[in-house]
Amino acid sequence: IHRCTTTHEECNRHEAESWYPTRLLELASGGRSMRLILTENEKLKGAYVTLSHRWGLHHYRMLTSRTIDEFKKSINVDSLPTAFQEAGLLAARLGIRYIWIDSLCIKQDADLIDWKREAPRMCDVYTYSFLNLAATSSPDDGTSSLFNTQTDQPFSPMQTDAHAKQYFLIDGDTWDYEIEEAPLQSRAWVFQERLLAPRLLHFGSTQLGWECKEDIALELFPNTLPPGMVATTTSETLTKALASRSSDSSHESFRDAWSDLVNRYSKCDLTKREDKLVAFSGVAKLIEDARQDEYLAGLWKSTLVTDLAWTCYGQLWAPWVDTKFRAPSWSWLSLDQEIHFPEAGV
Repeated sequence: IHRCTTTHEECNRHEAESWYPTRLLELASGGRSMRLILTENEKLKGAYVTLSHRWGLHHYRMLTSRTIDEFKKSINVDSLPTAFQEAGLLAARLGIRYIWIDSLCIKQDADLIDWKREAPRMCDVYTYSFLNLAATSSPDDGTSSLFNTQTDQPFSPMQTDAHAKQYFLIDGDTWDYEIEEAPLQSRAWVFQERLLAPRLLHFGSTQLGWECKEDIALELFPNTLPPGMVATTTSETLTKALASRSSDSSHESFRDAWSDLVNRYSKCDLTKREDKLVAFSGVAKLIEDARQDEYLAGLWKSTLVTDLAWTCYGQLWAPWVDTKFRAPSWSWLSLDQEIHFPEAGV
């Protein structure tokens, strides 16, 4: 963390204390107690962290119009999912006073009024956070511990000697097992959260993982992963998309990057299918601003002709009749299916 905050220019592009969400959880007693605060009414000092987690069937008191006054006084930390409790403790150990957790900072009322107002701001919530804590290996909705090791397999490399030299053998797919193929990565909202946060601390099945705009690491390789262990990260793909401009004579590089992002996102799951546009809107806005392009419901004005040639693959997860009012029929966002674009050279 220290190396990232002091030497990574890209990771510090947005000053962590220059913007705050509508609500935050203020930590006290080393993270063992918390209360809800309205940031416009407080003189805030310091950064905040966020938590990425899976939603599920676990019942706990969430923020609603009925509980907001109670939450402003105090939140019963012991009643929260284990991952929430541990996230608060960890934030406090890092010297951070505030944490943002969606179900405790956005009202979960049936009328969705507060959610509709706050959802478009989610991109800023993660962009301006100091660190995102990710319950990456958690198979449930936060009831499991962040530190719950699910396997007894050691992650230490195997040592061997050959030709008078010493070698270490490792599984080249370790990053994929720990991070890319973990349960959390199947969630569509998490796809955006992962891309927008400047830094992520992954809680894997056997070890911690680190991901920021300029580096990735595991406990096995705490400084950085060796070359070839990861082909292309999602963050690198986004960087490639942001580097291009709509005025460029060739759009091949951008089309390759955009195709990869859409394909990865289209394979993610949503609890509420109507969230498909807003759960991707932060990534789209980031690219739109950088490229000076116009975003058209999943397609781009500068590459519209080729973008319209998208195809879907595999089984239809939801009938089109259930999603047709979500986006125009010519947009891939109108379907819940894996999406492919034609190769950039075609």
